[in-house]
Amino acid sequence: NKMGYEFSVAPEEQIYPSQIEAILDEVREDENYPIIENLLLRAMPKAYYSPSNLHHFGLASENYSHLTSPIRRYPDLIAQRAIKKELDNTFDSTEQFPLMIKYSDDLMHCSKCEVNAEMCERAVDNLKAAEYFEQYIGELFDVKVVSMDTYGIIISLDNGIQGFIPKRELSDYEFSKDGYLYLHKKSKEKIRLGQTMTCILKDTSRLKRTLQFMPEEKVKVKKI
Repeated sequence: NKMGYEFSVAPEEQIYPSQIEAILDEVREDENYPIIENLLLRAMPKAYYSPSNLHHFGLASENYSHLTSPIRRYPDLIAQRAIKKELDNTFDSTEQFPLMIKYSDDLMHCSKCEVNAEMCERAVDNLKAAEYFEQYIGELFDVKVVSMDTYGIIISLDNGIQGFIPKRELSDYEFSKDGYLYLHKKSKEKIRLGQTMTCILKDTSRLKRTLQFMPEEKVKVKKI
């Protein structure tokens, strides 16, 4: 709805995987599909490793576990050991409770490590992007609005690299949470999610690992 789409799911309703699939099917050919898919993904609780059987939402499965082969992660090894014990019927009733506690501690640690690894990977990608785009400071780019809040607008280039338009570069606009848009104070022009706009790359920072953009001004610069 924040992007101008209408879906027949009430906010207070319990959401089922089939409804998510129906929404994605409805916009699969839409140019804003990646943005909508990402918004839906971010709206869901983040997955984590656990010895408890909490079902798999995406697969709509009440009983779920998986492991990769060859083993690539420690959680895969834990799952393999547990499944092997079950298949071999070697679970000792006296060890079940302490083993579950150990699994809980180990998997909580693994979940935290995975988050740290993802953050590290993202940081390196952003650092290399900031380093590469130093040569393009002052030039124009056609970008797409992929997210926004009171601090500014996150935009994406055609190659998937993301940048940021800080609120100070949008002083003529006001942010509307209800409409999830920036509204120009005088002309009432709107900047919405999914919108394409032309921006100038104002600055890059290796230290902050960021690309800072600003809306296009009447300056003759080379367009990328």
